[in-house]
Amino acid sequence: MTQVTFFRSGGRMAGFEARGHTGCAPEGEDIVCAGISALTQTALAGIREYLGIGCAWEIADGYIACALPSDIDEAAWRDAEIILETMALGLKSIADTYATSIKLIEREV
Repeated sequence: MTQVTFFRSGGRMAGFEARGHTGCAPEGEDIVCAGISALTQTALAGIREYLGIGCAWEIADGYIACALPSDIDEAAWRDAEIILETMALGLKSIADTYATSIKLIEREV
């Protein structure tokens, strides 16, 4: 199972962490894992490369994390939050169909 944690600060999205493998199919054939990876990696790329925000991030086998900087200005946070909330919508859609493969958690930081 893949566990995705959405980190919120004052109710606003401040980052995420995804860990684990879904185990729905063999490696390279797992559409659930591929969907989760595509959404999380695209969100990270959008924040770093499109918005140019220097977030803390890490990618490893079965793991990806992104945390917005605490000193981010309001406009940048709003833009990053749009990307993160869109990612969350996609992940919630996956969880609606594959509830035994992905667990979503919200955590206030």
